[in-house]
Amino acid sequence: MYGKFEKNPPIPPSPKYLLFICKGNICRSPFAEHLARKMILDRGIDGVSVDSAGFEAVSKNNSPSEAVKSAPRFGISLEGHSAKALEVSMIERADMVLVMEAAHRGHLAMKFPINNSKLFLLPLFCDLSTASTGKYFQFNVPDPYGQAEGEFTDCYLQIDRCLNGLFSSIYK
Repeated sequence: MYGKFEKNPPIPPSPKYLLFICKGNICRSPFAEHLARKMILDRGIDGVSVDSAGFEAVSKNNSPSEAVKSAPRFGISLEGHSAKALEVSMIERADMVLVMEAAHRGHLAMKFPINNSKLFLLPLFCDLSTASTGKYFQFNVPDPYGQAEGEFTDCYLQIDRCLNGLFSSIYK
């Protein structure tokens, strides 16, 4: 089912700009952006910037209350976050574009074919050895939008695991 997306492209040496993308940029990608920024500070990594956007984002949309309530469990805040729409310049500038779902990677691969080597599936960096998940979770971070607060916490836990795997792979 996931075919050509079962493996990420080679990681570029010392990426300096990471871009996280999801559909609306109000739940998953802004959480990943803020948590990645925190991890960069906590690990003392210099010269790396992060951003997030949504390929169907409506500018000025805020994170839902369930997202805002779940984020502090991971030491971050989504209060005041406003959605940003994806711009071509963001993709061009990024060293790594990290998406939440295999379908997102496919969508962006068709829309920006020249940048396919920058498109990474964030869930492929996740260590699922301690989680009881199926193949779906290996390739997707489920969208918690419209769900209860617990679904946001589960989603954010998966993103946390994936980011730990990502940073362990890149910044050893």
